[in-house]
Amino acid sequence: MKEENVTTVASNSKLLPLSKIVSARKFKKIEYLSDNFGALSLEDENISAATTGTLIDFLTRVIVLKDDDAFGESARGVSELANKEQTQRYLFNCATFKVLIDNKKIDDLEDDVFNLGLEICSWEQGIRSGLYVPPSIYPDEVTISHYKIMLNRAKVYLNKIGSIIRTSYASATENGLITGDGDYLAADTLIDFKVSKRATMAPNWVRQLFLYRVLLRDEIVSPDQIKKLMIFNPRRDEGFLLDLTTINPDILTFVKSQAEKRSQELMGSANELTKKAVNLVVNHTVSYEDANLSKHVFNFDSLGHISNEGESLTTEQIRQILLFLIDYCYINKQFSLNDANKGAGIANQIDDKAGTKLIEYEHTFKKIPVDKELPDKFFVYGCKISRYIIAYEKGKWVDINANDTDIKHLKVIFNRIQKFFEEKGIPTELRVNGYSYVGKDWNNLKEETYNIDLKKDTTAWIVGLMTDDNLDILQVKNLKSAKDGEFTEVGIFNPRLNTYYFKTRPKRDYEL
Repeated sequence: MKEENVTTVASNSKLLPLSKIVSARKFKKIEYLSDNFGALSLEDENISAATTGTLIDFLTRVIVLKDDDAFGESARGVSELANKEQTQRYLFNCATFKVLIDNKKIDDLEDDVFNLGLEICSWEQGIRSGLYVPPSIYPDEVTISHYKIMLNRAKVYLNKIGSIIRTSYASATENGLITGDGDYLAADTLIDFKVSKRATMAPNWVRQLFLYRVLLRDEIVSPDQIKKLMIFNPRRDEGFLLDLTTINPDILTFVKSQAEKRSQELMGSANELTKKAVNLVVNHTVSYEDANLSKHVFNFDSLGHISNEGESLTTEQIRQILLFLIDYCYINKQFSLNDANKGAGIANQIDDKAGTKLIEYEHTFKKIPVDKELPDKFFVYGCKISRYIIAYEKGKWVDINANDTDIKHLKVIFNRIQKFFEEKGIPTELRVNGYSYVGKDWNNLKEETYNIDLKKDTTAWIVGLMTDDNLDILQVKNLKSAKDGEFTEVGIFNPRLNTYYFKTRPKRDYEL
């Protein structure tokens, strides 16, 4: 069994011929002209192109976007490759770096910012290559001047793009053997930075962008919400843009199919134990048998399994929508809209009419009767309102434009949840947090927290939306902690499959 990254797959012209995707010339070239420096010569710099690219990406995230998560990859490199002395040095460098950039304009940054940035990024490069190599040279005066120009260009560019929803997004095939980390996600645009002297769109960049798009894995942005692919090159202050609405949708299907085909080839003839390990580590899933849960299949309707094919919403978005609708219909109708109203504050920073729109959505939504069969309109406006709830919970204002398939599936799925409540009882609480104690005696007692979706007396439920009998490992851990605590029955109800995975325990002597 082997692994490949998106960059490697993007270089495979036989697997992904541009004749079956789009020509590099299809991308529109944009010159930003944010300064008068023109193209910055790589030959005048004393740091390699690859290292410069990593450093500019890191500095952009930390200095321009104020993103502390930018230290994540280098920290992972330190945790896996560094000794104790190197770890202490890394932590000191990070602390010093943060002090030096605090409240500083880009043009006023000291040379040590770039020197320390280089040392920090060497650990990021180390985790990618598997070998840590400390810097042997540091940026000279010309190189630092170029870095400052590129950072200023990145700042101007990102200001034009607007709100960045995600930095360092992840893309992966279903079995996780092809993976990649892209740079930025805006509301409808996938962006990759290329610090290159190249004046035209490279064929590999085309394949790379398409792979990032079709393999995107993000809880708040789905692949279908990405309508544009873009390269920004701060070395030349240029970009390349493709509007996906202008191409045949079958192209995206082809790229995904080829990537998944290659990923299956990499899996080869791996045994079941290896496949389970891959699922656990890469997809964070486990079978219900391995989770030691029982399974019960309901027969609420004759529609069979509801796949996610054709849906534009992410699994997490659908979960949030369902939980809102459950809260509104069953638990606390009066206060179910509170989080949406709080989310309007975040939304108004991006769209000054967002608050007014929410009032209109809520007014229409409340007029829909819930004591009979729910119309499509109920789910359409439920999606619109849930967008504000997600903004409040995630701190990001993301487009949620449910398509016809989303609404059709939501209607079936919610109907199954209603039938489940008729069978098992109506929940009384939403989003319950708690803790339990595990251990054989007082000497090794350990506190474990849990988060569950729904509570009814001593029963805890989580809404699952997998398309097969695998379960989200985090949901399983939450169930285990809940069972060790106050609950005598815990379970995951998956309305896609009409299936309930559960575990019960006898009441303890002190429990009523």
